[in-house]
Amino acid sequence: MTSQNTRINVHTQAPCYIHTVNVESVLAGVQIYEPYISFIGSSQIGVRRSIPAPAALSTEASAYRAGHAALSADRDLGQPNFGAVAFPYWSPRTDTAFVRATWLSAPISGCNVGISINYAENQWMGALTAGFRTTLAGAQDGRNIAMSAWGKAYAYGDDDNAYLVSPAIYANAIPPIYQVCQVTHYSVPTTSPLAP
Repeated sequence: MTSQNTRINVHTQAPCYIHTVNVESVLAGVQIYEPYISFIGSSQIGVRRSIPAPAALSTEASAYRAGHAALSADRDLGQPNFGAVAFPYWSPRTDTAFVRATWLSAPISGCNVGISINYAENQWMGALTAGFRTTLAGAQDGRNIAMSAWGKAYAYGDDDNAYLVSPAIYANAIPPIYQVCQVTHYSVPTTSPLAP
């Protein structure tokens, strides 16, 4: 596969709720967001390898050459995400902070197993994040040199509802010899789609 002839346009909207609190001098908060995904126009992925000629013409005709695979897509809600964050250490004077965050994504979405691409996977997903940042030199609100380090760990639930929808493959161009061979070999298509 290659990026040539690939076209996937996605429009994402995500209403978000954030609430911060101060718990015994520790800044903390919760966040909830729910993405809504729209795939705009037709989606396709380029196929770099040559699409072989039909079996009836394997010795008479060249391959179709490069093509593209048409991808079916839908618009719907993604998985809701729930997060909690805390800053166990935060110094506004030195712009130094240590942060810990936890995310949980529930398998509730508009996942459609009958299409090629979905934004949601419909499986449990959790993430733990830890980060550190400090200003080494310069002004906090201006030019400065800072250092940061981040780590993240993921955990995924079983994907018992895994699926694969094979997309139809289309040739970008039909070799001219196929028009000649069509007279004797009815199985030769003059237009796409081709079987994957």
